[in-house]
Amino acid sequence: MGKTIKSISQKEIAREISVELNMLAEIISRIIDLEQRKTMEYCKKGFKVIKKNYLTLTPINKPEKTVFSYITNKEYKVIAKTVVKVTVGEGFKSFVNDNLPMKDKLCRFVGKSSKKGEKSK
Repeated sequence: MGKTIKSISQKEIAREISVELNMLAEIISRIIDLEQRKTMEYCKKGFKVIKKNYLTLTPINKPEKTVFSYITNKEYKVIAKTVVKVTVGEGFKSFVNDNLPMKDKLCRFVGKSSKKGEKSK
């Protein structure tokens, strides 16, 4: 027998947060939605988004290319696109595996040309 996969919706998480903070669930849902939208906007602009100890989202630009199919003996163009590499942070892994408390740190947005130690604009 396989392990049953549990799931929870964003709406349910917002409800739980609203109870903990004594706020309206609609406000919490809006905050979560805005945070996600901002994260996606920054990735689209080419920023690496680091949510310390949680997740890192790295946009990778894939150039247009042509591939050849030996099955059809034809060439096909693959359009240029941006893919996002997602890396799970050590704090997240530790919390899930060792039941350690998650550190309370905010995410940051890192520009394309940022070097270690520099702040992005």
